[in-house]
This record gives sequence, structure tokens and C-alpha cells, in this order.
Amino acid sequence: MIEIRNVIKNFGSRQVLKGISFRVEDGQIAGLLGSNGAGKSTTMNILAGCLSSTEGEVSIQGFDTLTQPVKSRGQIGYLPETPPLYDDMTVEEYLDFAGRLKGIKDREERKSTLTEVMAKTGVSQVAGRLIGNLSKGYRQRLGLAQALMGSPPVLILDEPMAGLDPEQTVEMRNLIQGLGGEHTIIVSSHFLSDLQAICDKMIIMVDGRIAFDDTADRLVRQYTEEGQYRLTVKARPEALTRLLNEADFVEGFQLDQKKEESEKETPVSTEKTEAEPEEETAESEKKETPIPEGKAEEKKAESEKKETPIPKDKSEEEKAEPEEKASASTEKTEAEPEEEMTEPQKKKAANKKKKKKRKGAQDEEQLPSDPGDVSFAVKLKQESQSLDQLFYLLARRKMPILHMESVELSLEDIFVRVIREYKENTGEEGQE
Repeated sequence: MIEIRNVIKNFGSRQVLKGISFRVEDGQIAGLLGSNGAGKSTTMNILAGCLSSTEGEVSIQGFDTLTQPVKSRGQIGYLPETPPLYDDMTVEEYLDFAGRLKGIKDREERKSTLTEVMAKTGVSQVAGRLIGNLSKGYRQRLGLAQALMGSPPVLILDEPMAGLDPEQTVEMRNLIQGLGGEHTIIVSSHFLSDLQAICDKMIIMVDGRIAFDDTADRLVRQYTEEGQYRLTVKARPEALTRLLNEADFVEGFQLDQKKEESEKETPVSTEKTEAEPEEETAESEKKETPIPEGKAEEKKAESEKKETPIPKDKSEEEKAEPEEKASASTEKTEAEPEEEMTEPQKKKAANKKKKKKRKGAQDEEQLPSDPGDVSFAVKLKQESQSLDQLFYLLARRKMPILHMESVELSLEDIFVRVIREYKENTGEEGQE
């Protein structure tokens, strides 16, 4: 068992620990969390006997760290943030040395303990290698192995997962979890997600004080938005909105806004399409404007001149040439007005088609939409039967639930929120 009562630690005029108290029962794994400067490492050093407290009491398995330092240290296996390793030793040599320091005098006992600890921490395969050639993950495992030599009842692990890659972090977490029950463990970290799965209780420090001391589940429940859920149902949006508005147990709700935004954009596009035909009709009116009377007479006179008969005294060959030219010119003049007439007609026909399409789209908008997947967030009143009432109402209106989840903060968001709220309540700035 680990017990700290009203511990204060001063470094000159600066007070790092401001009267902290907590307790870890036998076989428990406790997580000690806090941001930089919160006092975690100072607390761990006091527990391990590396530092003495200015005021207060610290006991390990019933032994006071100040009045009974040797007996209290004999109950501890300590892993600092940077493991104290000797690079020129092999793994096996180092653990044998650690066993002799911890008072295991019998060689055979020391060897059997060494073999057991190496198997437990997963360093057996590198037993003959120099420590200087080991990776970060293996160095952390070896540091934990030396802490386990002598089978101490209490383990103090200062950020054992610092600097490890994701795979190594999971392996170290599983290793610590496997040691729970056999040992009373206190482990520190910057990240709540590293400890939430393995710890029986959480101790969060802020500016040298204890801001939270309880189970991890209680911490998560405390900051979970009760009564808030996100659902996906098969329903018509307008029918679902009407249903939620009428339900007296619903405090508030919000449908997914993606569909509404797309509907808001459609009127702009229709206005644009309506404006375009007006411009086109104006252009067609310009093209169809009648020719003034003076110009029409001039054109008529010109055509009469062209059609004057050829004198009889000319030869038949000369007479045939102007007839061919005249027929070609008449064919050309007849083709031009046909082209001028077809363009406006085509535009008018296109405008009519567009109007029909717009009318059909308006008719479709007026018809009720088909049931689809609608996602929405809902806040229920704080009543035990509210969720059951929602289920019953949706089932009665034939709106099947496709997915449902409670709305809650992530672990790191919870950790940051605890720190900020505590600082706001105490009115003090954090020390970095």
C-alpha cells in the first residue's frame, strides 16, 4: 500500500507540492497524470526515497520513508523516466548486478529470479547483447526488469511509455497490466489514453495539487454529456422534424445540415435559368425585326434589274450563262432567310423545353420526399424513461434506427478540461 498525507515540497522559495494526499491499495494500479510542471516527477522521487518532503508523511507498505528509509526502499522497485543502464554491460550481467544490489546473495536464487524476470519482460532473446546496442523499447523493458528484481511489492514507474512507438507502447501497457494484482503499482504519464485501460484509479495533478482522485470510469462519466445522443434513422426529414417538435421529452435536436444547404442553393440556379430565356428571346426579337419600307423597295428594284430579259440578238451560249448565274443567286437568297428563320425557332423550342423541365421539377418538389437515412443529434430531458420513449415513438411512426451513439468527449479532451476547470476554480496560473 502507498499512502501520502499532506505532503509539501519546497525548492527554495518555490513550492512545488502544495499539500497533496492520496492512497493506493494493495494490488491496485494507479495512474498519476499531469502536464509539465504539475509535480509528478517530484512526487515519484519522494515515493522512491530519492527526495525528502518538506512537510507531510509518506509510507510504503507501512514503513515511513523518513524514519525507516532502508525498510521502505526495500519494498520498492523503481523505474525512472530515463532508466539507469550501463551501456558496456550485457543484459544478463546488468540484471545480475541489480539482484546483488537488492540483497539476493545466493547465486542460484539470483539466476532463477533473473531468468523469470527476463521472460516476464520479454528481454530473454537479447540476454547476451550489450545494453548500448539495444533499441529504446528494449531499454525500457530492461529498466522494468531491474525494478522487478527481488520481487518488490510496490512498483513506481515514471513515464515508462515515454518515447516508445505505438507498437511498443501497447506492449509496455500490456506488460504493466499483467503485473497488477501481484504488485501495487503507481505509473505516471502525460496521456490519459495510455493509462485509462490499465489503471484502477486516476490521480490528476495540477500546479502541485490533486485535482482528481477516483476511478477512470467515474472520470469519463463525469464529463460525458448525459442525455445527448446521435442517431441515424430511416425517415422523411419533414416528418422527423415534426415528430421531434411534438415530443415533450426532447429538450432540443439538430438534423444534419448538408441536405438543407443544397436545397438553399437551388433557387439561385433557377433564377439564373429563368433570366437566360429572356435574354435569348430579346436577341431573337432583334433578329426578327421587319425591314424598313425604303430599303425593301430598293431591294425589289435591284432584283427587277437582275431579272431584265437578255436581248434576242445574243447567242444562245451567252443567254445560258446569265440564267445559270440567276438561278444560283436565287438559290442563295432563298437559303439565307431559311437559316435566319430556323435559329429563332430552335431557341423558342429550347425555351419551351426548359420551362417544361422547371415546371416538372417544381411539381417534384411539392411531392413528399421518399424516406432516406437522416442523421440528427438529440438532447433528452433528464428522465430515466426518455430514451425508451424515443425508441417507442420512432418505432410507432415506422422510422427504424440504423445507428445510435452517445455524445461524449475524448480522453485527452477530458484530461485538458479537468486541468482548465481546476485552474479556473483555484484562480492560479500553471507553472511550466
